[in-house]
Amino acid sequence: QTDSARTFRLTRYDWVAAWLYCASAKPESPECAIVEMFNESMERHAAHKEFPHLCRGLDNAARGLPSAPTESQLYRGHKDFTAADRKQYQQGQRVRWNDFRATTLKRAKAETDASMCGVLFEILERPGDQLVNAGFSKALPLPPDLKRDDEFVIAAGATFEVEKVVPPRSSTSLREAAVTTIVLKFVGMRADIGELQPATPESKARTLTPIVSQSSSDMEAELEPEPEPEALPPG
Repeated sequence: QTDSARTFRLTRYDWVAAWLYCASAKPESPECAIVEMFNESMERHAAHKEFPHLCRGLDNAARGLPSAPTESQLYRGHKDFTAADRKQYQQGQRVRWNDFRATTLKRAKAETDASMCGVLFEILERPGDQLVNAGFSKALPLPPDLKRDDEFVIAAGATFEVEKVVPPRSSTSLREAAVTTIVLKFVGMRADIGELQPATPESKARTLTPIVSQSSSDMEAELEPEPEPEALPPG
């Protein structure tokens, strides 16, 4: 465990946060309950005060651990897709994911997660994009039942434009029977949706919040002053 933290220059808090997120994949586990409460807090924009160490640790881990290969196609399946969701995810609209979300390189796996009436997100990255994501499970030593080398966690604050909505199609495959596919184009991290300009390189340079090497400036501003945890010594 400590070897991985040293390799990727993570603090103890960062390591524990990444491990907790991976352990939450087990339904009914205490870790799952904690991460569910954390995600709900993220949606209310309250996690920086209610879960300060977890929030900072996950953000640092997402920025410090290796990300998906360049121009990879990432997928996320979700079994619930409500009428309110359909209204939000209309072609041309921009949406922001305010919590940390797991994705996979395997489309078939995401389709299974979408069940028979959910939604499949396809996430498009172009050369030069800076989608903050990391392979927590791939990078860290975990027991076999938690290992998911195809999984990459997208950091909170990722903003996308809905490029295409593909309604459910008639299919002989039960897995695809009533799944809506939504193609998302990445446009920035923690960018204000209402102020985003068309996603050209020039407009991105002007309007998108820059990505910093450790925790984001807005996270730091909302956290109460506290001593930083010591990084693990080399060797």
